[in-house]
Amino acid sequence: MSKNDQSILSIKNLYVRVGSRKLVNDVSFSLGMGECVGVVGEEGNGKSTLIGLIVGEKLDQMFKYEGNIAINGSIGYLPQKVDNPNFAHFSVGEYLVCNENNQMMDWEKYNQWSEIERKANEWGIKSVMDHDIHWRDLSGGEKIKLALLKILYNKPDLLVLDEPTNNMDREGVKWLTKLIKSYEGGVVLVSHDQELLDGVVNRVVHLEQVKGRKLGVTHVFCGSFKDYLIEYNDDFISKLNKYRRNFRKKKVALEKANDIKNRVRQQQENIKDCNTRRLLNKKMKNILVVEKNIVKKYEMTKPEREQISDFCLKNKGPKKKNWELEIGALGFPGKNILKKSKINIGFGEKIFITGRNGCGKTTWLDALAVELEKKGIKYGYFRQEYSNSVNSQTKIVDLFDPGLKERFGWLGMNNLSDWELNSRWGELSEGQKAKICLIKLFVEDNEILLLDEPTRNLSIFSKLKFDEILKRDGRAMVVVSHDGISINSVADRLYRIESCVLTEDNKNCPK
Repeated sequence: MSKNDQSILSIKNLYVRVGSRKLVNDVSFSLGMGECVGVVGEEGNGKSTLIGLIVGEKLDQMFKYEGNIAINGSIGYLPQKVDNPNFAHFSVGEYLVCNENNQMMDWEKYNQWSEIERKANEWGIKSVMDHDIHWRDLSGGEKIKLALLKILYNKPDLLVLDEPTNNMDREGVKWLTKLIKSYEGGVVLVSHDQELLDGVVNRVVHLEQVKGRKLGVTHVFCGSFKDYLIEYNDDFISKLNKYRRNFRKKKVALEKANDIKNRVRQQQENIKDCNTRRLLNKKMKNILVVEKNIVKKYEMTKPEREQISDFCLKNKGPKKKNWELEIGALGFPGKNILKKSKINIGFGEKIFITGRNGCGKTTWLDALAVELEKKGIKYGYFRQEYSNSVNSQTKIVDLFDPGLKERFGWLGMNNLSDWELNSRWGELSEGQKAKICLIKLFVEDNEILLLDEPTRNLSIFSKLKFDEILKRDGRAMVVVSHDGISINSVADRLYRIESCVLTEDNKNCPK
């Protein structure tokens, strides 16, 4: 129940189509002050498109939509990407006090700087408020916190967050959970972070794609995300069991009717009397009617749920090897990032690196890549900036080796539909791009894989599948991650960067 009866957001009978494909199919829900709706679904299922419609963004001309969206109040919007070329060279202070277009000084905000600093201190981000720190030097998580500070200073009635935890450490997720739970306005949250969803959501909108990813299916649930997952699975199992019971009953009834039909047909062949034959013909017609009625009585569409990519990629890894690597001290003039470090990577080991935002995890992983290159060790690298690694006009199917046997069939096993394979890079969501980059990386012949937050744009359901492939793959991997579920499920060893030092964290490693 909302804190008041007024709906801050109301969506009725919303449809979004891309050509003949129904991306979003009949979405209807309302949101009151103090409520939070979680929007979840696989990569490319229309979550960001739905968010774009809510905040009034202009859709690409290939999208067609119909339905009603009513908003009663002001909107604060945090997009997936908070970087903008307009303020790449801004200091933190300049970014916070510039206007909404990030181009001119907002003197009202400038005159209230002390209040902004107080709020930053309250949120635990006072450390990045130094006027001399530039936006470009901040970590992804620090940028998101600052962008949120800037948005929330205006106290919007409706807060719209598109995957806000993609670059956040676990402390940041806890901070955001607390912030959303205490927020007086309404919140629309697109997220793949189960910990965050479990902590704040009181209704769920789940966007699925079935029928070969050509038909959108929408589930709307009032309650927590944890309860929704139970309801979702129980409902599917119940429908599947009902379908199977119906199928068995139909099979028995049709077999019985078929036995009678065969006997009548045999009698028809042996009977020469015209009257008797006429009666048998009439009986046969009745049996055929009975068969049609049986099919109609037990007619039921087989329940279908979205197929999640199996990441059908198996690699036994190289012959048993161990690598001892040394990384020199890292930093730039005036700032030390990391002291000299050593790491031993064993055959098939899954080593996870964690630490607070801005501690130097990506910098260290880049340095490790340089060291592997020097030693001639074959490695693959999934970078945070994977989205910029491909020309926007490149067709997806052209990214894969033409010599790969049964290329389309193999890619299909990874749940890449025909329209995705023939799409261009710039047309895909961040999650779809991440999945394709990971599939491409895993099929390559490397001894070690470096993965910088590989699951941050994958759905909750895809993450579970991806964790399984990490465990099955025989290669050694070094993974930067804040995902507690992945760490607990996959990590053989856990390292933490703290106070400019990389140390092994045996206490918190699950194995």
